[in-house]
Amino acid sequence: MVAELPKCGEGDILLYRLIFLFFKGMFLKKSFFCSKSVFLCQIIHNPLETLKIEIMEQKIKKEHLKAFSGEHLYYELNMFFGLSKLLRKGVNDQYVYSAILESFVIHTCLILDFFYKPPRKEDDASVLHFIDDVRKWKRLRPSYDKYFRKFHRRRSREVVHLSYKRLEVEKSEKLWNTGKIVPSVRQLLSVFFEVANPEFLHPNMHKLKHLIKETL
Repeated sequence: MVAELPKCGEGDILLYRLIFLFFKGMFLKKSFFCSKSVFLCQIIHNPLETLKIEIMEQKIKKEHLKAFSGEHLYYELNMFFGLSKLLRKGVNDQYVYSAILESFVIHTCLILDFFYKPPRKEDDASVLHFIDDVRKWKRLRPSYDKYFRKFHRRRSREVVHLSYKRLEVEKSEKLWNTGKIVPSVRQLLSVFFEVANPEFLHPNMHKLKHLIKETL
């Protein structure tokens, strides 16, 4: 006996459209993605939340996570610490200084997005793919609002977007104390290494772990 679907009501067209897109997406996903099964009743009762969970909980094969962490994640973190050292030493040429500072800001943005921003597309890299206990990760990681919100506002207003709000920035406020954010990122990485599944991390990441300890 087949259970009857709920009777049509307001918003049913949107609901079934979401169901269609969901299953269409399941068949079109790239080969290295494998999603957890989701019951049809879950989609019917709460389709938006179900789709959100599906995106958040998608699993990527271990070899892809390992390769990604060894090349791209390692690169971003290595550039972050390398550029912070250059900025601390000081750069006399204004053009070179601006180029290094903007590069530092961009790499920092990518790192913070990786650690804090939920994936919105199936190919978005996220820390959620590297850890098993999401609740522990969210409990232990540094507060974004406390440690990184000011940086977020500045990078949006002064680097990433050409905004008229730049006119409101006083000359004395244009200097960036880049060294201030470095300890917070170190703390963030310390929690990541504690919580991340070590099977997903490339040996390069462990080298970076030792490098971070040396700079403390």
